[in-house]
Amino acid sequence: MENSVIKLFKVKGWSRDMSDRMILRPHSKIPDLETHVAFPPSSLSRVCNKPAPDAVCETVTWKVSVGNGNFKIKVYAGDPDADSRLDLSVNGKIIVRNKKIDKGKMFILEEKMESSKEGFFSFMSECHEDCEEAMSKLSAIEIFPIDDGDNPEEKTVEKELPCGIAFQGGNI
Repeated sequence: MENSVIKLFKVKGWSRDMSDRMILRPHSKIPDLETHVAFPPSSLSRVCNKPAPDAVCETVTWKVSVGNGNFKIKVYAGDPDADSRLDLSVNGKIIVRNKKIDKGKMFILEEKMESSKEGFFSFMSECHEDCEEAMSKLSAIEIFPIDDGDNPEEKTVEKELPCGIAFQGGNI
């Protein structure tokens, strides 16, 4: 698999139907924040401790097949209209814990990781501290294969893939 940019808006791979959690804000001043997916609230949040009849507080994962190997993962998160918090693990490893993201700001995290032995990355929002208001929002994820000493971003050409809104090469 070459450099892949995965926009999370209307993409398959979720452990449950997330169409009600996909947010589109087409008039954002920051185009990269126009779309994002909001994970359900943490089971430790006040929303889930005193749930409304329609509250969905289950754990949700997003899984993508990448093949076996080492990869650079870039996570983009934020919301143009509200402050948010990010708690995120990949394949069971916490990569972001309790990160506050100010309204209208884009947070970008880069992490080098090995895929699971089955060749997947599984992303999950799980809060561990100060969870009253916790709800993670993701705008996009980039996944680049890493070869020792190579810069994977210089090797690829962007092309649209047939599976949802996904691209190989390039940037968002």
